[in-house]
Amino acid sequence: MMTPAELDALPVTISLATACRALGVGRNQGYRLLHEGQFPVRVLTLCGRHKVSKWDLLAYLHAPGYAPADESAGDDAASSHAPLHTVPGGRATA
Repeated sequence: MMTPAELDALPVTISLATACRALGVGRNQGYRLLHEGQFPVRVLTLCGRHKVSKWDLLAYLHAPGYAPADESAGDDAASSHAPLHTVPGGRATA
């Protein structure tokens, strides 16, 4: 797992291995989830490399200040790839 300071310091896109570390999931399990279509956040494949958006990851982790744009999507927000927005006042919504 990563500390809040480590999460804040991440670049805009991160490797799948780094996303796995932030989620507390082993790298092998993360790749297995990716290939089964079950990774909990959107994964972008660019030039054969798997990348995860920092903002998608923070929203999935319910980090303060980040939330799925469509709260009505519920638990399916990560799988539906809903756009994200910063919550006014820096507070995450439930």
